[in-house]
Amino acid sequence: EKPKMFKGGTGLLNDIAAQCVSDTQRWFGDKPHVSTINHQTLGLCGEVGEFANVVKKIDKGQLDLRDAKTRVRLAEEMADIFTYLMSLSGMLNIDMEKAYIGVRTNNNRRFMEAKKK
Repeated sequence: EKPKMFKGGTGLLNDIAAQCVSDTQRWFGDKPHVSTINHQTLGLCGEVGEFANVVKKIDKGQLDLRDAKTRVRLAEEMADIFTYLMSLSGMLNIDMEKAYIGVRTNNNRRFMEAKKK
């Protein structure tokens, strides 16, 4: 069975990236260091760490994945990660739809070939 391929081309991710860059400039324009790739990358890493801490608590049984509050926390951390990622893609002028399609195509080819071996 051939996998369904996302065709892309909506421009939505580019619009979100532009909005994230604009928000950063509006909210933190008086703090130029916040608009640097380094700061945004460190922010992204921090948010991934916060998401991982929630997952760790689920793994330890301290939080329940079925609990609505836990799911909200996960969603909020994922949205923070997404925001930093989109901000970086906007700052670096990277079209994430095109990048995703390219990486997925390569991964599909690579992993399907590996399964045949």
